[in-house]
Amino acid sequence: METPLLALILTGNPKKVRLLLLLQKKATLPDNHRGSVLGKDYPTLVKSVGNDLVESMIFYPRSMDDRRKLHNFDGEVHAREIVNDVLEPGEQVKASMFIRSGGKG
Repeated sequence: METPLLALILTGNPKKVRLLLLLQKKATLPDNHRGSVLGKDYPTLVKSVGNDLVESMIFYPRSMDDRRKLHNFDGEVHAREIVNDVLEPGEQVKASMFIRSGGKG
């Protein structure tokens, strides 16, 4: 997710990216690829088989309120799943990720 969009969702202001920069780390997500959501201007993650790899980020929410806001934003056509993300330089961590599940769109 782009940091200005994340800032908008969590703070109401897309310019407050500096508040969130320390709460995220670059990562890669194996066995997924980016796809489109019909009628939307943002991408989605779709599970795949093979060597697909998505550049992503892990975000460490400040509070349960942050988690709720992210779930409300992504929950309509995405399901939250536990995935194995790979941080730089190769450390594996488990993370919650919103993966395309169907629904509207």
